[in-house]
Amino acid sequence: MRNEQDRNDSVKKLKSIHASLKTYCTNPNGRHFAAYGGRGATICPEWMDKNGNSRFADWALDNGYEPRLNLMRRDKTLPYSPANCCFADRKTVHRNKATVRPVHFKGVKTSLGEAIESFLPSYDNVVYTRVRLRIDAGWSITDAVTKPPKSTM
Repeated sequence: MRNEQDRNDSVKKLKSIHASLKTYCTNPNGRHFAAYGGRGATICPEWMDKNGNSRFADWALDNGYEPRLNLMRRDKTLPYSPANCCFADRKTVHRNKATVRPVHFKGVKTSLGEAIESFLPSYDNVVYTRVRLRIDAGWSITDAVTKPPKSTM
């Protein structure tokens, strides 16, 4: 009985996510439209028709939906669709945002956060800000990430 209740709770949450997604992508008066529909984000016809919310919920439950995860388009140039979407943690979604500027670190195109994390596995916002300021001041990506901060003592 508990599993059925969990599923019903998930379906209810997913239908809410679907409704929000439709608003983000299709309502020019919506609060988030500029970041979604205003940038060209669309939703596949399968998720837009009268049964779209149920289809979306079924797809999500079959494809890794967990309440702690967020919906993410793998390719920002393609619509929200079963073939282009997945569920990912907040950090992964953030690094996939259209506003994230890619950097080249050790010969690989990556996000700045991933570059820092490859050198310092547990970093914080202070480290990120320091590296970002160094890059803005003209430092190379490699130096900005790998050089230790000057001691203040």
